[in-house]
Amino acid sequence: MKVEKKKLREHFRAALAQAGFSDLVEKSFQLKEHFLTDLIQSNQHHVTGKAVVSFYPFEGEPQLNIEDERRNEPYGVAYVRIADWNGRKMECRRARRDQPGEWEEIQPADQVRIFQPAIGQPLCQASEVSVILVPGLAFSSDGRRL
Repeated sequence: MKVEKKKLREHFRAALAQAGFSDLVEKSFQLKEHFLTDLIQSNQHHVTGKAVVSFYPFEGEPQLNIEDERRNEPYGVAYVRIADWNGRKMECRRARRDQPGEWEEIQPADQVRIFQPAIGQPLCQASEVSVILVPGLAFSSDGRRL
């Protein structure tokens, strides 16, 4: 199983590397539209008044921006913050990508640089969360993460 997953990861990384910047922008836009229309407007996860949590994307990953003031989003926005890199502990804090002062850039490991909400941003409790968007290199048609 590990060998098969490794080959699949290599395949999808190569496919992403071949995609151009304009492809990434277009696909990111499509993901955002899918998220905003299908998930939010259907309210199947009861997002109104709750928080939607996402990971800040790495360069070269889809740029799913869960914020869209033009649509008067009915949910709060929170992003994952690394609380303890070695202990693999995360928390979520309220922050908006369009507010630079709410963010910090860290380098928790060699060649890994991430943006995350600043420590001073308000914590988002589990009871306040409606949806967590989980990043992944690829997913099966039934939603399983590679």
